[in-house]
Amino acid sequence: MSSDALTRSSITEPVMAHLRQLIDGGSFGAFFSGLSIRAEDDSSVSVVTPTRYASERLQRLYISEIWSAVRAVSPSATELNFCAARHTSIATAELGAILDGVDIRASKSATAPKSAAAQGTVHPLPSRARPSASAFQAFEPALAPAFRLEAFENGISNRIALAAAQTVTETPGTIYFPLYIYGGHGLGKTHLLHGIALGIQDRNPGATVIYTTCEAFANGYIAAVQNRSLDAFRARFRACEALLVDDVQFLTGKTKTQEELLHTIQFLRSASKQVVLSANVAPAELARIDPRLSEILRAGLVVNLVPPEFELRVRLVHSLAKRRNWTIDDGAARVLATHLEKSVGELDGALCKMVAVSKANKVDTSAELALESLRELGHLRHGPPSLKEVLDAAAKSLSVKAEDILSNKRVAAMVHARHIAMHVAKHLTGHTVAEIGRFFGSRDHSTVLSALKKINEMMKREESVRQQLQHVRSLLGK
Repeated sequence: MSSDALTRSSITEPVMAHLRQLIDGGSFGAFFSGLSIRAEDDSSVSVVTPTRYASERLQRLYISEIWSAVRAVSPSATELNFCAARHTSIATAELGAILDGVDIRASKSATAPKSAAAQGTVHPLPSRARPSASAFQAFEPALAPAFRLEAFENGISNRIALAAAQTVTETPGTIYFPLYIYGGHGLGKTHLLHGIALGIQDRNPGATVIYTTCEAFANGYIAAVQNRSLDAFRARFRACEALLVDDVQFLTGKTKTQEELLHTIQFLRSASKQVVLSANVAPAELARIDPRLSEILRAGLVVNLVPPEFELRVRLVHSLAKRRNWTIDDGAARVLATHLEKSVGELDGALCKMVAVSKANKVDTSAELALESLRELGHLRHGPPSLKEVLDAAAKSLSVKAEDILSNKRVAAMVHARHIAMHVAKHLTGHTVAEIGRFFGSRDHSTVLSALKKINEMMKREESVRQQLQHVRSLLGK
């Protein structure tokens, strides 16, 4: 086909055919959908994109390839013009419009390749006003500087997760793809994701690192569909060095959003980029999830964050206090760590309560003040404990099963735990020895009296027994 025959006509199909040979399939699908290319009568060629953002991205990333394809079809072309076909008002769909102008910090005016003087010049045509970067960022959570990996308290319960996060930060996209971190609320998942994002940015300031929540990703996708700006949405999430998505469990039942995330992860994997995700359950336990997405989530490193062990909880209390320039009594920290095991958020809340009471009453923090704060927060009840609470505390403290304490088993550890529980019950509950005996396996009062005598004698000569009694009492808030 001669260049004259192409004058003032569409050359989309032949140019796209050449581009397919120059660009891999994944990138071609993400960046070149919806293009219209036509030869003008003044030896120029117009590239019409669906959106202004698509136009800018093509000029920045693929100008050389586009010139090569155009010149292969129309050798007489001397000028290449880009323009967007659609002009959407921000008021029509604010988020979708903002998505249409994403990654502004990374975008620059497109320039022709070094050989442009021989090939022709690029003259982008006017497009609608670009939304501000800050307007778009309002729809994605900002990174918290305090959530660096260096500030993450390391313990037995989270050591593997922290090591994996450090590896991903140092060598993104090379070892763990994806990295999937799961666990209950308040265990540090968000801290790790923020820390990874901040670490990658520190090592590579020019890298585009996106941290978002699953909800923000889903809302952005819906807005992009409504605003017909899917190309801009996809370009943003597929042109980053690292994508971190928090709370993936919210994808439940969102079929189209799941499919979009799946294709985004596949694209980033093919480009050797990094993906990190978090959820409150393992990939296999995500409800109503696309099997293909579940499979790719299981294909990388899956790490479980479990509740922190006691010593780590104590360090966490001190660390949380230090961030606010508070100095607290170690006994108070240990009381909080004893009673709040599942969530760092609960520890932080109890710490704030205790310090507030301390300042209001102008007294130092103490174990007693910590216990009072826990009672006021509902973690401990006022008044004497019940026999059931004593049983559970003794079982937990001495690492035996409650049903074994109540049984007729004569294993030494179980008998000792039973005696400890009876001793604590006699001194804290107000029940008679007969009532205590009936509760602890239908035993008579003489058995309880014998247990009390034995524990009293052991207390005089064995520090370990005194510590066991104190620990059971502390579990009961006494």
